[in-house]
Amino acid sequence: AKAICDHVRDIWFGTPEGEF
Repeated sequence: AKAICDHVRDIWFGTPEGEF
């Protein structure tokens, strides 16, 4: 996760980086 949103989303949902 490059951005904060990606980082948080990666931890909470565990989705691959590239969403937002």
